[in-house]
Amino acid sequence: MAGGQERLAAEVYDISRSGISLLVERAFDPGTRVQIDTGHLAAEGVVVHCSAQGNQHQIGIAFDPPTAA
Repeated sequence: MAGGQERLAAEVYDISRSGISLLVERAFDPGTRVQIDTGHLAAEGVVVHCSAQGNQHQIGIAFDPPTAA
């Protein structure tokens, strides 16, 4: 994840062209910039929501738009 380069294990909850929903161990504030690397997908984006799910948190991340080459 961006910022202090903290790495967290995450479970993919849902994914689309515009974003991804992950289950993680801690909360993230909306507006937090993140980097995602699942081994199949590498992307950057911003946390748009976070909600508690038992002892985990579900975060929604909007992907950054692609840049022109």
